[in-house]
Amino acid sequence: MLASQELREYERSSSELRMRHVDIKLRNRDISLILDVPDYGVIPRHDPTLSTSQLLQIHTEFKKLLQPDLAKDDAFYKRCAAEVNVINLFFPDIKSETIRICFTAWLVFVIAMDDILETLPPLDGQTALLDSIRILLSLPEEKRDACRVLQGHINEIRFLQGQIPNDLPTYLGIRTRTIALNPFFEIIKAEFLPENNRLDAIWDKLETEVCRAAGLQNDLIGLERDLENGEPLNAVIVLMTSNGTALEEQDDELFAQYIEQASAEHNRSTAQAMELVSQMNYEIGATRSKEMVEVSRHIILMCETHLKWCTTAKRYSMKTDEVPSTTSID
Repeated sequence: MLASQELREYERSSSELRMRHVDIKLRNRDISLILDVPDYGVIPRHDPTLSTSQLLQIHTEFKKLLQPDLAKDDAFYKRCAAEVNVINLFFPDIKSETIRICFTAWLVFVIAMDDILETLPPLDGQTALLDSIRILLSLPEEKRDACRVLQGHINEIRFLQGQIPNDLPTYLGIRTRTIALNPFFEIIKAEFLPENNRLDAIWDKLETEVCRAAGLQNDLIGLERDLENGEPLNAVIVLMTSNGTALEEQDDELFAQYIEQASAEHNRSTAQAMELVSQMNYEIGATRSKEMVEVSRHIILMCETHLKWCTTAKRYSMKTDEVPSTTSID
């Protein structure tokens, strides 16, 4: 039975991009995450459209082929609806059913890959990822960004085994790939831009900053859970261990300093993303097209919508206050 009653859609409440100040309180410590987030005021729509119900039906049939044994459980259908809702939240301006079908399929693949890799010994995981990359490279269509996601997971295994530097810059370079957002952005560019616009160097810069911010959001929001579970792949934990701080140390002042460092990295990335979008708006009609500006909006929206998903999924309290921004973009 389709969980159509679970469906949600979202929309921007503003056409103007502003920077907002977000204060997220940790559950078990008197410490807050102070994050600066590019914001369009994304809010829920009152009623889902017919296209979202159709998307759920298509997505559910696709997952039945992948997981036929699970399709007998009501939780399966609720999970399908939740996955459609994630895509609707991440990309509120994308109305194409075809694109959203591709997005939900990629989301399911990423979730399944993460689950499988967690069960495999490191060497087996690395072998499976290399085999997958070889298969993708043998296909006629270019799959560069999907391959980069898989290569990111290979580097993650090497990071955990101490084969590459265990410092924050190395970790963040890996995290921008394993967050697995670039393939979404490639689909958007392929749909809305001519090839010459897709090759502009500004895209790599913008996508890197947005992916970096999203990865840090995951790490910061999930920090307490990662500490409880002994998960080493977290920006704050990497900072602690690379500075010789034992994870058993519970000094809140020192802990807050590492959180502040990771938050500052996030805020640098969102500020740089805002600057790049501002640059594209300024150059519209000269070196940038209107279509490029619209695509940049789809991409930078991820900073806001991904944080909304993180805080909702992890059940954190969040207090949001707008602060004046040096960049305000219509």
